[in-house]
Amino acid sequence: MLETLALDRDFADQPIQLPKSPYWEAFKDFGLDSIVAAGLNGIGTTVADEFLGGSLRNIFLPFAGLVSEKSGFYPVHLIKSVHVYRTTPVSERKKLRHYLKKAVIAGNNNVLKDLVIKDPVYVALMFSGLGYLPEVHPGVLSMSSEIVSVFIVSAAEVARQEVLYANHKRQLRRAGFGFESYYESRFCVMAQQNPEEVVEGFMKEFNLGHLSTIRYYDRYFENSLPSYSGRTGKLRLRRRERRPEEKPVSTDGRNCPWATSVQIVYTRAREAKEELDQCRYFPVKKEKLYFPLDGIERFSLEEIEPQRVRDIVVNARDEGAQHSDVQFQRTIGTNHRLAICTDRVAFKRPFYVLELKSYSDPGLLKEAMRYIMVECPLTVLQTTHGKPDLYGRF
Repeated sequence: MLETLALDRDFADQPIQLPKSPYWEAFKDFGLDSIVAAGLNGIGTTVADEFLGGSLRNIFLPFAGLVSEKSGFYPVHLIKSVHVYRTTPVSERKKLRHYLKKAVIAGNNNVLKDLVIKDPVYVALMFSGLGYLPEVHPGVLSMSSEIVSVFIVSAAEVARQEVLYANHKRQLRRAGFGFESYYESRFCVMAQQNPEEVVEGFMKEFNLGHLSTIRYYDRYFENSLPSYSGRTGKLRLRRRERRPEEKPVSTDGRNCPWATSVQIVYTRAREAKEELDQCRYFPVKKEKLYFPLDGIERFSLEEIEPQRVRDIVVNARDEGAQHSDVQFQRTIGTNHRLAICTDRVAFKRPFYVLELKSYSDPGLLKEAMRYIMVECPLTVLQTTHGKPDLYGRF
């Protein structure tokens, strides 16, 4: 099946790519450093306990470990940076200090989290433990407080990412971008499976109407958009034929049959697990921020007006970035709850892309996914990759 679809080998081997748990990623990054720091903390606390006595013990002991642990936030990153340096081909390798600088920055970030979040939590837990559990060895209290604090820091990091993402969307909307959010599922379908038959059967099953065919032209840019808790961003210009119900926009005295927009699209895939089901479901949450560009002459980011929007998208594009063009014809059947699309590119491929979309009902999307996988079990391949990955690489 994968060979027949003639996909790029990387995608044929791994058609489904899911982001790792943001909580686990935060825990792993900060936790590895904290393991080293916790060891130094325990040693520092134990040594200080030998020299402190009386009323000074409970006052200064919680802080002794905090001072001794800070150097523990750098060794893991330094070891990783040296490994990257040694395994990078000589032709692409930069000077060692470049990699060491990145390691120090990563360590500094975790030291900042340690100072702002973990240390206050750790001190509170240590004071409580020393006051209410005097029979427990201070070294044990120190290690226990470290572990609890790491969990709290990890949760705080995930919350921080969500706040940054919400703020990013708010800034784009203030600049005039529209917003659209929906759930999506994508399949590669072998060309021998007639797309019209698939769409017609699906529309009857789910009572869809408003069948239409529209041409699209997308240009995807390599970008430096940050990722937020597993959400990855794409930057694209999109030009599509106006739908029959849309009125052509007059530009400089001419009717324009095309609608053009610049879009920043964030996606995050996940697995929707079901017990005792023969199918597996991998829906994608897609959030699209778009700015209409009616009247743009050249299909270029530099032509975008107003200036504030041009600055946003040009800064989001990688310096010297390449772009990837995808032209396709979309046949779509829809109602207010669900849509099915088949996308066929302008150049010959042994497969086409089928997409299912639901704006408000992930449960209905799962039903639609199951219908496609059961009705076309030998000719469809579920994937989380986007069209530029399937049709053309940068």
